[in-house]
Amino acid sequence: MQKRINDALIKNLVALSFGDDSKVSFQRARAVVIVLSEFSDKKIALTRYFKLLGKAIRDNTLVVEYAGVLDEKEMNSLKCAIEAIKNRRVDLLAKENPQLVAGIKISIGDEIYDNSVIARLNSLR
Repeated sequence: MQKRINDALIKNLVALSFGDDSKVSFQRARAVVIVLSEFSDKKIALTRYFKLLGKAIRDNTLVVEYAGVLDEKEMNSLKCAIEAIKNRRVDLLAKENPQLVAGIKISIGDEIYDNSVIARLNSLR
C-alpha cells in the first residue's frame, strides 16, 4: 500500500517535532524524517515538512535588533511581554545592528515592529 501525504498530516508532524521546551527536538525531527521517507511522494512530503518546520521556528523566534546598548534585563522583559501577548513561549535571538542608528527592531514570524531612528528618518521621505 502506498502512503500518501496531506497538509494536515504535515502540520501535525511539525507540531510533534517540538519538545516540551518549545524547541525542535533532534530526535523527534529525525523520527519524522524517517517516517516521511517511506511515503511514495517523499520528496514532496519532506519539502513541505521542512518548509512548515522553518516557518514554525521563525514564528517561535523573537529577533531583537538593536543599536547601542540593550541589557539582559531589558531583553528578558521584552521576551516576557511578547510571550504574554502571543500566549506561548518564544526563543530570543538578539543581534546588534548599528545600521539602526539608535532604537530597536523586533520581529517574530512575519510581524515586524521597528522603532529605530533609521525607520523614523525613512518615514519622513
